[in-house]
Amino acid sequence: METPRTYLRTFFYSEVENPPGAPNPTWLIEPIVAIPGVENIYDGGKAILFSNHLWRQGFNDAVKGALGRPVIAANTLGLVINSARYRSQHQMHIHVSALSAEFASCLAALDLPAASPQLQWQPSTCTLRYFATTARAWLYAARVDTLDNVSGVAWEGMSGDGWADFIGGAAALTPRTDTAVALASAGDGDGYVVVLAAGAGDVGDHNMLDYDPPSAEAEAQAEAEAEAALLKDTAPPVDASV
Repeated sequence: METPRTYLRTFFYSEVENPPGAPNPTWLIEPIVAIPGVENIYDGGKAILFSNHLWRQGFNDAVKGALGRPVIAANTLGLVINSARYRSQHQMHIHVSALSAEFASCLAALDLPAASPQLQWQPSTCTLRYFATTARAWLYAARVDTLDNVSGVAWEGMSGDGWADFIGGAAALTPRTDTAVALASAGDGDGYVVVLAAGAGDVGDHNMLDYDPPSAEAEAQAEAEAEAALLKDTAPPVDASV
């Protein structure tokens, strides 16, 4: 597969920008190409290549402490893209931080078969918490053995009848609008887990990851910088072979 010459922009939310006592570092990583979300990766161009590289680069940077970022252990790391309904901007951006305790527990309870070319999706439900607010989440998880096609795997699950029937029958949710996507290491250390998530309420980075979201001012600044970089294409190149 061709490796794209990818441009990435990373925004770090420091404790100064977060409410005091944020338990884990967090940052955003996004491509400097126009891709609204995983649901759009086959809409044209090379979006699937850029999107897949973004997951791989984000995961590897986090566990290596690249670009001066704090290290997050692979077995606690989570990457999340929010659903189209709840995302703050319609430009693909992945939230990178440690898994929340509730989401980690839900993933640990999964009994996933070994990775195989024929994806095997396992449905489950989970209760996620953000401070005093809880949300019931419907999960659809599959094990993969590489980080080379995370967006393709997510899109395959999102566009299949199994996920649509699961969330449509449970809460009248729709795949293209209500699906968040998460990536984590498999609990048994064998590969990775791609997770589709939707909920009766907001299910996304704030309750799947363990951090306090940035202030509205910090997030607005990050989004403005992302838009400027997208228009000017001034972000530094990143080694796409990592």
